[in-house]
Amino acid sequence: MSLDDLFKQAGRFEIAQTPEGHDAFVLGGLVARGTVATLLHICRDDGRMARTLQALQFFYPEIEIVALPAWDCLPYDRVSPNPDITSRRIEALTRLAAPQQPGHRRIVLTTINAATQRVPPRKLFEGRVLRLKSQGEMPRDRLIGFLLRNGYNRTDTVREPGE
Repeated sequence: MSLDDLFKQAGRFEIAQTPEGHDAFVLGGLVARGTVATLLHICRDDGRMARTLQALQFFYPEIEIVALPAWDCLPYDRVSPNPDITSRRIEALTRLAAPQQPGHRRIVLTTINAATQRVPPRKLFEGRVLRLKSQGEMPRDRLIGFLLRNGYNRTDTVREPGE
């Protein structure tokens, strides 16, 4: 089967044993040519996900790529998750919960570990996005209230995500 034949197919199929980098070209081609609108690709680990993300951004910069990383700790660990990973997961889930425009193309990248981890229900993300525009104005109290309601910690100097 040629690559062009694959891009024309609809339905479920498996792509296996492709060289690293070529898999991203094939997956992006499926989405770019309209064979599928949203594609989920589960990578074996974080390193492979990062390389696939870079290849997809190189081959298909017009396609939205949503990367959902796995937690870096176990559910009942005494250690909290890394704030950077927490913010990346929330950002990815917020993007996935937003309504998709007709004709919009998207690839969701995740890992085996992340795919097996529970996520909050979609309705939890409704109304939790604040869109700010350059040169726009917003009352300071409203901005602070929004951030506090959504789990941000108030600090004098922001150094990490979530502050």
